[in-house]
Amino acid sequence: MGVIFATNNSTGTVLFINSLTGQIINSLFIGGINMFEQAITPDGGRLCVVDTARNVLSVIDIRNVQLVADIPVGLSPTSVAFTPDGLNAFVTNQGSNSISVINLRSNQVIASVTVPNPTGIAVMPVFGTGSKAFVTRFDGFVNVYSLQGADLNFIETIAIGTGTGPFFPEISRTGNRLIVSNILDSSVSVIDTFANTQLAKIPVDAGPLRSKITDDGLFLYVACQGASTVVEISLTTLAVFRRVRIRNNNRNSPPSDVAFDPAGNQFVYIRNGQRFITRYERGLINPLVLVQSTPGTILGQSLLVTPVFYTIPTGTTAAISTFRRQSIRPSKPWLTKRIVNFYRL
Repeated sequence: MGVIFATNNSTGTVLFINSLTGQIINSLFIGGINMFEQAITPDGGRLCVVDTARNVLSVIDIRNVQLVADIPVGLSPTSVAFTPDGLNAFVTNQGSNSISVINLRSNQVIASVTVPNPTGIAVMPVFGTGSKAFVTRFDGFVNVYSLQGADLNFIETIAIGTGTGPFFPEISRTGNRLIVSNILDSSVSVIDTFANTQLAKIPVDAGPLRSKITDDGLFLYVACQGASTVVEISLTTLAVFRRVRIRNNNRNSPPSDVAFDPAGNQFVYIRNGQRFITRYERGLINPLVLVQSTPGTILGQSLLVTPVFYTIPTGTTAAISTFRRQSIRPSKPWLTKRIVNFYRL
């Protein structure tokens, strides 16, 4: 069974959802307030959740549905990535201009690397010589590091452009392409990770957030929250292939993340409108709402669908609550410099 992992900021829980039926299999309370990003370790055993409000990385044992540790990191953490061997994690801390290096055996921070205004990190899925890490910076750059174990050694900086606001780096399975969402000028950058050069900057719709590359490396799907669209890009022609407006209940439903099913990329999953998880067939057709929470509920932004199949123990799941902490949001959050305040509760 494939499993969707979705954070629920209203109840402080992580939901485990059947990717075929939409049934909530289990939920785990971790006390999350603004669970901004999540990632699965390379061995598929642990889910790591970044909480920008509590300044922690929550480590979850997936198969046993247990919280292993809450690891304190820097201020306003935004992203997490792993060394290819899965022994260490890197967390970007935008509020403290640093990267926390974490040993996942001891669940402790073992080093801190200074980086100006880091917004995200992606690691090439290759271990050994040539392995690199890429760190997006909100001031319009991407730092490139060689990776030796848990050591980040600076190589050079790739200029994306002034006023672009790079965020949410996404790397292909083969490691040869890096995608960066530029939230301020509504574009995505395609980077050659071997040459450390920007191949193209492709205009998309307003407010591009997270993106995902298909397993075959041919297409990119970009969630554009400001325009309530998902844009599909051909990575062969480096041009927009199609765009689809995302709607629920006859209203625009701004998407914040996309993911693919664990077997063959037959389905595209979209987290949209803060209340919905919708499954589309490839080509963004025939939408089916898998999860719909009650009005006023803030489920969160990020979405993961496991690349492997799990047997998750069932349990008493927490109801998707209508409770909503008081919050103040700008009318155009994708233009806010500190993106971590998008849905700070």
